[in-house]
Amino acid sequence: MDIYASEDQQVEAIKQWWKKNGRSLIIAVIISAVAVVGWRGWQDEQRAQSEAASIEYQRMLAEVEQNNLEGVYSRGKRLTGSYPNSPYAAFASLQMARIALLQEDMEGAAAYLRWVMESSTVPGLDKVARLRLARVLNSQGRSAAALVLLDGVDAGTFLADFEETKGDIHLTLGNKVEARNAYNNALAGYSEIQEKQTLLKMKLDDLAGVE
Repeated sequence: MDIYASEDQQVEAIKQWWKKNGRSLIIAVIISAVAVVGWRGWQDEQRAQSEAASIEYQRMLAEVEQNNLEGVYSRGKRLTGSYPNSPYAAFASLQMARIALLQEDMEGAAAYLRWVMESSTVPGLDKVARLRLARVLNSQGRSAAALVLLDGVDAGTFLADFEETKGDIHLTLGNKVEARNAYNNALAGYSEIQEKQTLLKMKLDDLAGVE
C-alpha cells in the first residue's frame, strides 16, 4: 500500500534542511539551555551521540537495501531506544512504518508513526507522521478516529495533503459534500503539481452533482 507519494519530496526537504541547519539549531538550544561549567564536555558528548546515531542510521539504510528486515528493525529500535532525541530516530521510525505497511502490519505501522508524531525533534516530521497515521487508520475502517487526528491541526506546508486525506476520509464515511469541499481545498494547494491536480479533478468528477 503506497500512501507516501504526495509528501515524500517534503520529507526529503526536511532531511536536507536538517543537514544544513541541524547543527546550528542544536547549538542554539544548547546555548539557551546550558550556561554552566562542563559546557565543552557536554557539547562533545552530544556530538558523539549525534555521530553514533548517524552511523547507526546509515547502517539501517544498508539493511533496507539488502532487504534484511530483521536488521532494519533491530537497528531502528536501537535508534529510537538509545537516541530518541536524534533526528535519525524519527527517520528510522518512518522507515520501519513503511516496511510494516508493506508487510500489511497495520498496527505496527501505526505504532511507529505515533512514535514519530509524539517524539520527533525535526520540524515537520510530526505532521508527516500524523498524516500517514490518519491514512492507516482510515484503511483499517477507523475513519472517525482518522478525521479527529487531522481536524484542528496547523498543517503548514502539508495543507494540501491534509485536505486531500480529509476528503478521502469523508468519502469513506459517506460525507460527500465534505469530501468535495476538502478536495477543492486540496486542488488549490496543489497548484504547481500537475499529477496531483489531475488526480483531484478525477475525484471531484466522481462527486459531480453532489448537493
